[in-house]
Amino acid sequence: MTGSVSTIDSKELTTVPTPTVAQSIAGRATGVYVQTKNAQPGDYDGVSYNIRGFGEALLIIDGMPATNEEFLLLDPNDIEEFNILKDAATAAVYGARAGNGVILVTTKRGKVQDAKFSYTGNFGWQKLTMLPHAVSSWENAQFENVARENAGLGPLWSMEDINKFKAGNDPNYPNTDWWDLALREYAPQMQHNINVRGGTEKIKYFVSGGYYSQQGIYRSNDLKDKKYNLRSNLDIALTDK
Repeated sequence: MTGSVSTIDSKELTTVPTPTVAQSIAGRATGVYVQTKNAQPGDYDGVSYNIRGFGEALLIIDGMPATNEEFLLLDPNDIEEFNILKDAATAAVYGARAGNGVILVTTKRGKVQDAKFSYTGNFGWQKLTMLPHAVSSWENAQFENVARENAGLGPLWSMEDINKFKAGNDPNYPNTDWWDLALREYAPQMQHNINVRGGTEKIKYFVSGGYYSQQGIYRSNDLKDKKYNLRSNLDIALTDK
């Protein structure tokens, strides 16, 4: 082997549940850069990836060219092999479209065995790495007075006003933490997949169903995403030929 190829074990893709396959490969292959520009649930356009800093790679799923949307919506539990061709020597067979590298995905197929059922499920919480901590209303009033004093102006708030902010019993002098009111600290996400695999010499089958749910940090729950996957791979030998 003289070319550069990275192979990711399919089990690694399901270790940590992520909204897309692209985010599952982050940090698992050298020379592959994955960026999430927008973490809003369901915004797959905010996920970008490339090989060695070049443009969009050629995507091949089960031997056929695929779109970016088809790739991002794949269920990681359905993937058998995941290979990344990173240089001209390995990608040359795919022609000019492979100039930016090739991502090869092979999904699971049936085997000669008794029906084997498999279930994978997980549940987790997502959390922002940082949220602003706002000062109280009376502290903000004091800071405004100091700022005006530094500018040679008179105070905007009197001590009576500041005491009313502190007391919190006058609706005209509120103390509202808008960050806490609008956002929650944790957002849940879950993923489930059940599949069956088996077959005989004549008929081999793999059938898989998946569900992914991700909620945002808005308490109103306006931002959320649900994804359903269904895949069936059937190999049927009608005759000996």
